[in-house]
Amino acid sequence: MDVEVHYYIAFLLAAKAGFGLDYTLKIAYSNQYVDDNDHIPRILGRSVKKYKYSITQIPKNLQILTLTSNKTLDAILPVFHFVPGDLQDAELKHDLIVTKRNSRVTASLRFALVMNNPYLIGIASHAFLDSWAHQNFTGTFDRINALYLNDFIISIGHSDAFFDPDAVGVIWFDPRLRESKRDNAVIFAEAIKELLAEYTLQLLHRHLDSDDMAFLSNLNVVLSYRNLNTKKRIALYDRISRKYLGLSIVPYHKYMWANSAVSIKTVGPRKSTALSLWNEGDLCSFYEAVNIFKNFILHTEGVERLLN
Repeated sequence: MDVEVHYYIAFLLAAKAGFGLDYTLKIAYSNQYVDDNDHIPRILGRSVKKYKYSITQIPKNLQILTLTSNKTLDAILPVFHFVPGDLQDAELKHDLIVTKRNSRVTASLRFALVMNNPYLIGIASHAFLDSWAHQNFTGTFDRINALYLNDFIISIGHSDAFFDPDAVGVIWFDPRLRESKRDNAVIFAEAIKELLAEYTLQLLHRHLDSDDMAFLSNLNVVLSYRNLNTKKRIALYDRISRKYLGLSIVPYHKYMWANSAVSIKTVGPRKSTALSLWNEGDLCSFYEAVNIFKNFILHTEGVERLLN
């Protein structure tokens, strides 16, 4: 899924479930930042060294041909985006195949909610939502990902389908499946409903009620608008937010946390020298949550064993 779901709809779901604005922002930003955290920051200062950085997305400048021998890949896609599912629920049989709302993503989300860590909740929510968008694919190079019989390239993830599985409002086709038509409006609506249900059960100790269902119905209408561009749909999400929640959605800015983590200190009589200094805050907390989540998926949920 893309920023529409991972940030804007994630913001709506967290707020609707009863998280305060501060938590809602951290959950939604962490959810989307999993896709944008594709490089290690280079910042001067002593305190930066105590944090163990982990990227959560493939760097855009990494050559695709080097990925097959790049072990760090196994710590990215199958952990944050293509968490292996439950084989008994899979139409395509493979140990690393993704199935929607599988036991691993559900366990990680519930763990994050119990921990009451908004950064961890956002990261786990990302993997939970992606289990719908990325179902029937693996986060590794494998022929099972190939959509076409004459495909001689070993595909990774949904690369053969390009961005279609992640895009709001798109209908695409997967010839590997008995039912090849894939309607993202339907798939995404189910994912969003299930995430709100998990939030509501943990925070409010109840199942979805009629107001929740009306709220979701409004979201589903926007998801079905195939001819609207992203900007117009985001405006409609904001309208829903103001109607049901009484607040506007804070716009997403990719470098918001990174910018706030760095301050400029001027030294010398002419104040001409600038040093980049690390400030502990949201970005540091996000990195800490990334490592907690990675450890949970790889070790507690046994994905490391499947990758070896």
